Amino acid sequence: MFNDALIHEHNLRFSGGKDKINYTLSLGYLNQKGVLMGTSSNKFSFRSNVNFQVSDRIRIGSDFAVTQRNIHEPSTGAGTMMEMVFKAQAFHPTYLEDGRYADTWVRSPGHNVFRHPLVWANEGFLNTKNLRGLASVYADIELPFGFSYHAKAGVNKLDGFQKRFVPDIYMYQNKTLAPKRVDYYTSNKNRHVMNRDDEDFNITLFHTLNWERSFNEIHNFSGLVGSSYEQFDSRFFDATIEGFLGNNLHELNAGSTNPSVSGTSSKNVLIGAFGRLNYNYQQKYLFEANFRYDGSSKFAKGNRWGFFPSFSAGWRLDQEDFLNNIDWISGLKIRTSYGSLGNERIGNFRYVNLINAGLDYYFGNSVHPGAAITSYNDPNITWETTSIFNLGFDAVLFQDKLSATVELYDKRTKDILRTVNLSAQVGDLSGPVMNVGTVSNKGIEISLGHQNRINDFRYEIDLGLNYNVNNVEDLNGQEIISTGFSGQTSPTIIKEGYPIDSYYILESDGIFQSQEEIDNSPFQNITTKPGYLKYVDQNGDEVIDADDRIIKGGAIPDYTYDFTINFSYKNWSISSFFNGVQGVYTYPSRIIAVPFWFGTSVTEDWVNNSWKPDRTDAKLPILTTYEESQSDIFAYSDFWLLDASYLRLKNLQLSYSFSNELLKGIGFEKLILFINGQNIFTISKMKDFDPEKNIKGNDYYEYPSIKTYSAGLNVTF
Repeated sequence: MFNDALIHEHNLRFSGGKDKINYTLSLGYLNQKGVLMGTSSNKFSFRSNVNFQVSDRIRIGSDFAVTQRNIHEPSTGAGTMMEMVFKAQAFHPTYLEDGRYADTWVRSPGHNVFRHPLVWANEGFLNTKNLRGLASVYADIELPFGFSYHAKAGVNKLDGFQKRFVPDIYMYQNKTLAPKRVDYYTSNKNRHVMNRDDEDFNITLFHTLNWERSFNEIHNFSGLVGSSYEQFDSRFFDATIEGFLGNNLHELNAGSTNPSVSGTSSKNVLIGAFGRLNYNYQQKYLFEANFRYDGSSKFAKGNRWGFFPSFSAGWRLDQEDFLNNIDWISGLKIRTSYGSLGNERIGNFRYVNLINAGLDYYFGNSVHPGAAITSYNDPNITWETTSIFNLGFDAVLFQDKLSATVELYDKRTKDILRTVNLSAQVGDLSGPVMNVGTVSNKGIEISLGHQNRINDFRYEIDLGLNYNVNNVEDLNGQEIISTGFSGQTSPTIIKEGYPIDSYYILESDGIFQSQEEIDNSPFQNITTKPGYLKYVDQNGDEVIDADDRIIKGGAIPDYTYDFTINFSYKNWSISSFFNGVQGVYTYPSRIIAVPFWFGTSVTEDWVNNSWKPDRTDAKLPILTTYEESQSDIFAYSDFWLLDASYLRLKNLQLSYSFSNELLKGIGFEKLILFINGQNIFTISKMKDFDPEKNIKGNDYYEYPSIKTYSAGLNVTF
């Protein structure tokens, strides 16, 4: 299912100008085959930029860009395709001798349907075409007394079209040759076509009045006031139909049965006013004040507006008389700031209880059209606010050879917008989005850099490190627990005094080795037997249940870091970039963690390292099914918690620059050859899956990360 894939990209750029006008035009094409069978994409791009000096005081310009991207996937989508690859078993066949798709005659309990990955990759399709256009115009006008005016208007339009075709394809049992139609269970339909059309249209209006003035080059002022208007319109329409006469017909009009249509549109607006004032005294003492006053249509009247101020101050010690004559100090600054920002990223109309149509019901012997409220909403929701306090220190020393930045921060988010689940007893309604509490992030960021040159040898080393402590400060005494269904959803809790979305699980204490050990331990389950996991009785009641859960680990890393190492010698250079995280955990589920998940496969690790009476030092418990021991082995516990920390070499490049003397003879100004690699290696305890993916999506049914190698040349004429 996976193969090396070729990527090729081509770009052209033209620029020029004369007198008062200049322009830039660029064209691009990217073609990328997928490493996963049945996937590919390409992209076309165009961009133009024109600037015109109308007069000494007026300058106008425009920017225009168009991008079209085409994506080809299996009809199921790449995520479901990955799931089917994971579910494939060693005894599943591929083709018969005559080339037809083969079906297995061996059935495993709980997995009576074989969904052939090769069929999904090669038959049918899900094609997506996205055409995005960006256009903006601006004007800069210089006014008397140090004032200037800037105005900008822009539009962002996205037209998306998606077409899915699910064919009728048959597999043939490799023993009896009996035919069976492939089950595309995600659609629950026969052969069909689906068309979907999406349109997003955003308008942005932005203008500022700027002022800058200096008095005797001692007192320096600058400031601005402005406003912005953003409007977001979106719509979609889709249609599906079945009843096609063959797999070569892909148009809606060729279908004949079970037509269905749906569609809707939405609109929201975000407007705001803002301002900034800067002051510095002899470039030594720096001060800045900002404010934003924003309003969003996503909230009810009375809750739509929020005020978000910020302030900062700095002291450049290197400009003081007692330091500016010290040769080894190039720059030295102390700074502090406090500011707040607002967040309104929720769906539209989450402040009213909406009635959904299309909920048909039976009355008597007939089906009648119905409508109902399916989710509860909170009419009092308003802006989520994040306030940040920073204290920083910057230094540049020894003729720019050494640089350092140390920054302490306290980031506090209150009135967090989050969906709150409701119990089924209230009518099985979806939970509302509410402002649920306060969460803090406190930490330190350190950046260090060193560069030097020794004859023809030059090196640069940069290091960035962040240590962060996340904590739920206030939740009005509530606890928000997400337990889900064991093996599918991460068991998390939001509780005061702990990091947000910490894991809420049992504490494991090894593996039961004998029935005697089970009898002398707190009661777990009547099915418990040797080889099962043993759990700690936290409350001392001699029974293992939900009251024995502890809070441990989380999906927010304690440390985030990166470093860059660059070397060059004469015409050769090598550069590298590493990044990583530490102190972060994921809770794997489904096929990833459970052997024979609903009758699917089992990993080599389970076969070779699971407990047996003659292998009591095994690292894994006894090999069994999820259905047999979901309340024992596969109960939520820290035994399955996986450290997702990693260190990754993101980029490595080796290049050679030809000398100017050699290039003069062939008419080149510059010629550089390079070899580049991305995602070259990763050090992590997650050996089979990418730790840089969304670790909250604990089944990892995502398109895999890829290693990319490229070689090329850079030529300047």
